Amino acid sequence: MAVSFAQAGAAQLFLTARAAASLDETKRTVQAFNSSTQVHAYSLDLKQADLTQDTLQTILQDAGGKLDVLVTNAGVLEQWLPIAESEPEEWWSTFEINIRGGYLAARAAIRGWLQGNRGGTIILITSAGSLRARPGASAYQTTKLAINRLAQFIHNDHGKQGIRAFALHPGGVRTKLALGMPEGMHGILNSTPWLSGAACVYLASSRADFLRGRYIDSSWDVEELEARKEEIIEKDLFKMQLTL
Repeated sequence: MAVSFAQAGAAQLFLTARAAASLDETKRTVQAFNSSTQVHAYSLDLKQADLTQDTLQTILQDAGGKLDVLVTNAGVLEQWLPIAESEPEEWWSTFEINIRGGYLAARAAIRGWLQGNRGGTIILITSAGSLRARPGASAYQTTKLAINRLAQFIHNDHGKQGIRAFALHPGGVRTKLALGMPEGMHGILNSTPWLSGAACVYLASSRADFLRGRYIDSSWDVEELEARKEEIIEKDLFKMQLTL
């Protein structure tokens, strides 16, 4: 995702992660694709509310108040077990990182944008698993469902203030997290990470305004979505709601 923004001409990127090694690797990769993109790296544990707020405030200051896009991509996948066999601490930790962490980052960014009297875009990384209820995945898939609703709430609460929000399924990418799913599901991990990166760049543009507050799949054809723009708006599609 970071590389895609660099390829699109982003002047600056601000990367956060718990592990410094992953930050260094991503920074080198980004600069290999676009040496003119300035890359800043910050260690961050999204479980810590005060640290998240302080780090986002530092990033806003380092960006000169001109942060345009926030992508929340931190996540964990618990061991898939029936609820009766699950470990409460591991189960709840999934919520703390996947949904509370995304909320904290989004809240900090929104507060910074509103204080600066400007808007911004938030892309919350979700999963197609949010639309399912596979046995054993009660924590992960519930948190991803909550992310979809969080994007909708951000739009409802702050859309008129210039805050744009989307819940994006990145596709079935063979990440370390995804490989934590039961082995029988690894066959669906056939997407390239470039697809989700390109989707993020598209959502950051005004062309995607009609999709604000909605669930989006990286594999969907953009031209087909745009051709259905009026239908999507009129029927309020791609949101978490009950249709009878």
